[in-house]
Amino acid sequence: MPLFAELRGVVYEAWAAAPNGDYVFSERFRNGDVNLRTQLERIIEDNPAAEQRALAAAENAAKALWTALDGIEAARMSRAA
Repeated sequence: MPLFAELRGVVYEAWAAAPNGDYVFSERFRNGDVNLRTQLERIIEDNPAAEQRALAAAENAAKALWTALDGIEAARMSRAA
């Protein structure tokens, strides 16, 4: 699942079009020669408004993750009781 909801449709389309069993979204990011942090910093420098949108999206993703983990932990604890 993509980190940003805005990418969900694009990622799902690429996944659906990929050969069966393929898990690589983009060959560009497959090797260790690409520094995604540096690229993200350049994007933010070129578009400061993107920084706030990226931070808000990351915060929402983190909240959703913690909510899911809390639910998993609660289910685990109820089974253990």
